Amino acid sequence: MSDNGHQLKINIIDSDTKHDNGFLQRERTLHPGYISCHDVKSMVHNIKLKAGARKIAVLRIFGHGHEGSQRVGGGQRGNDSQRFWIDDRGRLHHRDLLSLLSHHFTHHGIVQLHGCEVADTWKGKRLLKELAHLWHCRVMAAVKEQHAHSGGIFDGTYIEMDGSVHRVPVEVDHAQ
Repeated sequence: MSDNGHQLKINIIDSDTKHDNGFLQRERTLHPGYISCHDVKSMVHNIKLKAGARKIAVLRIFGHGHEGSQRVGGGQRGNDSQRFWIDDRGRLHHRDLLSLLSHHFTHHGIVQLHGCEVADTWKGKRLLKELAHLWHCRVMAAVKEQHAHSGGIFDGTYIEMDGSVHRVPVEVDHAQ
C-alpha cells in the first residue's frame, strides 16, 4: 500500500492459503503490504479503515474468479460471503456492503479485479458496470486467466462511467 500524497493505493488479497494454485502466493510476494481478507464484509471494513478520510486512487483485489464473480476469501473454494458476483438474473450480490465504498475514490480512481476471467461473458461486463456506477470510478477485470506466471501483465477490460467497454493490457505496478 502506498499513500504518496493523494495517491492512495490499496492491495487486497484473499487470505486463503489452503485452496490456492500458486496465483495468490505469487501476488503476496509481489505486494508485501497487502491487506488480507476472508470475506466481502472484512474487505469493505479494511478498505474503509485504511482509507479513512483519504480518497483511493488505485484499489487492486487479488483472488480467484470466474465470469462475473470475484473472490476475496476462500481461495478457489468458498462460500457466498467470500465473493461478490452477478447472478443469472443480473443482480449484484453484496450490493449493500459494496455500496459502503461509494465516494471513497478519486475522480480518476480505478479498481482492478485480478481474478481469472472476471470480465468474461455478459455477467462479467455487468459486474464491471455495476461496480463502476456504485463506486463512481473505473473498474477493470481480466477476460482471460491470470496465471501465477503471468509476469505482471494484466489483460484487462474496463468500463468507463458512461458504460463504454475498453480492453487494454496494463503493466501491474508492484510498488507499494
